[in-house]
Amino acid sequence: MAAAIIAIAALVMQWRMLPTVPAKSHVRLTDFKAFVWIPDARKSIVMIATVFAAQSFGVFQEKLQKIILRFKP
Repeated sequence: MAAAIIAIAALVMQWRMLPTVPAKSHVRLTDFKAFVWIPDARKSIVMIATVFAAQSFGVFQEKLQKIILRFKP
């Protein structure tokens, strides 16, 4: 219950405090393809997918730690 209240408070604060940033152009499929070709972007995608899988499918913490530590800057 407390976590939900904190999450809602954070969402409301972001909604009220952050400025609106208008888009310069429409996002196209080629923009996503270009993003995936950036090496650091690929690392971040793999790390996010790994954390998601760990939370969703119950991967053990030791395995998750080994995978994440491979992506040191």
